Amino acid sequence: MIKNLLLSALLLICCASAGAQQITFSSTKTPATVHKNIKKAPANALKWGYTLDDNFSALGTNAAGTFGVAIKVPGTGELKGGKVVSVNLPVYYTGMKNVSVWGAKSLEKPIKVFEKAVTGDLEVGYNEITLDEPYEIDGDFFVGYTFTITSVTDSKAGHPIGKVDGDAPGSLYINQNGSFVDYTGGGYGMSALQIFVTGVQQDDYNAVFRLNKGIFTVAGSENVVPVELLSNGKQDISNIEYSVEINGKTETKTADIAIPGGFRKSGKVNVAFTSPAAIEPYNIKLTIDKVNGQENTNKTPLYIYGDNVTRKAPYKALVEEYTGTNCGWCPRGWVGMEAIKNQLSDISVPIAVHQYNTTDPMLIDEKLYAALPVEGAPSAVINRDSGIDPYYGTYDDVDFGILQDVKDLASTVSPVDINVKAIYNEDQTKVETTAEVEFLSNSGTYSVEYVLTADALKGTSSAWRQRNYYYNHLTSDYDIDLTSELVDFCIGGKYGKEFVFITFNDVAIASSYENYLNTATEMPIDFVAGDKFTDTFTLKMPTKAALKSAIQKDQVYANVMVFDENGYCVNAARVRVLTQEEAAGIRNHTATSDHTSAIYNLAGQRINANSVRGIYIQNGKKFVK
Repeated sequence: MIKNLLLSALLLICCASAGAQQITFSSTKTPATVHKNIKKAPANALKWGYTLDDNFSALGTNAAGTFGVAIKVPGTGELKGGKVVSVNLPVYYTGMKNVSVWGAKSLEKPIKVFEKAVTGDLEVGYNEITLDEPYEIDGDFFVGYTFTITSVTDSKAGHPIGKVDGDAPGSLYINQNGSFVDYTGGGYGMSALQIFVTGVQQDDYNAVFRLNKGIFTVAGSENVVPVELLSNGKQDISNIEYSVEINGKTETKTADIAIPGGFRKSGKVNVAFTSPAAIEPYNIKLTIDKVNGQENTNKTPLYIYGDNVTRKAPYKALVEEYTGTNCGWCPRGWVGMEAIKNQLSDISVPIAVHQYNTTDPMLIDEKLYAALPVEGAPSAVINRDSGIDPYYGTYDDVDFGILQDVKDLASTVSPVDINVKAIYNEDQTKVETTAEVEFLSNSGTYSVEYVLTADALKGTSSAWRQRNYYYNHLTSDYDIDLTSELVDFCIGGKYGKEFVFITFNDVAIASSYENYLNTATEMPIDFVAGDKFTDTFTLKMPTKAALKSAIQKDQVYANVMVFDENGYCVNAARVRVLTQEEAAGIRNHTATSDHTSAIYNLAGQRINANSVRGIYIQNGKKFVK
């Protein structure tokens, strides 16, 4: 159950057309960069790749054979005139045989422009392979590596290709006992392969904004939007001057940001501007004019689609974790999600989706939950965007980087406001969840989903144990900060065993999905700001014995999420499920054992303490029997 049905179908179609094995996914964080093979790149060499991170996960066909992996390298622009001096080979499975790195002008019957056999032992992580002679870049070319898997003995052997999340043209070509196939754009991620280049004529300051989705803003107000800044300049960046053009009017703003010099260095900057007064869509043009007070050589503008809303509603980001009890690396996801729950509950709705292994007592069938865009466990998805690590997030090995990812969304303006109430039926086998969604803009297409989650789940049988691969690792193996709870799962920690009993929170136990389809009521497509959509949806409580017995009825929560036409979550809300008595405003109170304290029914009649189930009064307090 590594992938959802939709992506599995995509994989099958794509790979069938290539006459090859199905590509599947495995995911883990690798140790810090390993430099291998006699010589190293010169100190002034610049690292280039579709990722500059030191960590990667993996994919493969789960079959033996000879494979090739390649990326396309642009010979113009940022690398023009440079020389490739070494290849940074991502190694996930050290048992690869006949490994070589190479460069070629074409992937059709490739004529190699350089090639280097990899000798010596491989190590997990990046292995730097220095070329015998530098290759001078004189146009677009491909860099790749070839290897053989003689037999599949474990998951690493079956998934030997280093990859990272994301998607970009030219970032992933794979040869499976035949010809190279372009796998970009299919949700497979990007190759983790990198190169080191010297002699590049690099500008001092070359910076652009990046943002891949539209935004909502409060009409006629000062708005702050986090935007990624990508730098290809050789100087460090401490501040920028940028212009914002809206409806022919231009504002000039400044912002501080710390980004080191180099290629493809990035960070997030809060862009501020005043939105138009009308409740209608508009376009924003952002241009970085100066960097550190000097002219920016890259004046390529970023165009953003904006839409105004009437007011800023309470906002919570949806954070879904793909996990399972038999996932050995998932303790770091558990730690990350616990941190979100404990520190950011006011701006997030965390949900743990247990789908990794069928022996998991908290398993929620793929048919009964939305398909998540993930490629293995542990993974996290914020607002149903691309998958990230549930502990490091997108912050390159920063402990609890996932927290910063959620904090970055705290200022988000949502096009909807959500109010929720949820009540058990009489025998507490079902939950009626009522959502009131107010539209704050005049346009858009939205859908609603419902999910029940449970806290404080645990058990004593072996099925409830969480597998832990960190138990035989030192914290230094993974650069774990000693203040992080992940230390508890390493050598010497209180959870420092291969299988551990922990308490699971925010676990998805039911949703509005049936047979892969969301069965919630469709939301209207014709509305204006101020219109409200009210819907009541009934969710069934789990009936499987192991999970049912672990659920505490006062630890169950109803979650309501609203998505736009692109499947992006624009807002979410959560409330605890109430009993009928709680919903009626009756405080739960247990009758005392004081026989001198009389018990009365609601009609004021004194009754026997052994009366039938109902609502009674004792010592002036209502209680439920």
